Amino acid sequence: MTSSFISCHNDLSRNLDYVSLSSRFPSGMPNFENPPTRPLMSLYHGMRGLCSRCGEGPLFRRGLKAWERCSACDLRYQRNQGDVWMFVIMMNRIPVALGVAIVYFGFRAASLETSILFFLSLAGPLLATVRHRQGIALALDYLSRVYLPDSSDEIHKERALANTEAIRRSRMAV
Repeated sequence: MTSSFISCHNDLSRNLDYVSLSSRFPSGMPNFENPPTRPLMSLYHGMRGLCSRCGEGPLFRRGLKAWERCSACDLRYQRNQGDVWMFVIMMNRIPVALGVAIVYFGFRAASLETSILFFLSLAGPLLATVRHRQGIALALDYLSRVYLPDSSDEIHKERALANTEAIRRSRMAV
């Protein structure tokens, strides 16, 4: 029963995606080279260290040094140097806020060993997940570029070109 529900749900979501996109493009569905990505999937790819758009190309060369472009879909990861800074700050402050909340709500270190253990319990996960958080920050930057369009961004130029080519092909077919 659950598999039929899941397949029915998947069919319904595909049909709803088609209806919402077909209302935007009355002359026919455009054939995007790189279709718009879903936000959660883009964040998941970023967390895994893969391209936010295609999920195939690696984000990082070594350590936290990011590639300039995706090797699979040629997406430019950062349009301008420093675009990701706000998202990096957010991703670094969220885990630190947990430690601040623990101290605020009553944790007191009674001994040096407890203080060291508390520090390591906060610093360990921060250091272990720095690459994942950097990937999520790059994915958030990509999503902001997709959903807050700027005409000078190459992402939207590619889509506009693909859209005009699809419309031209559909008119020639008629």
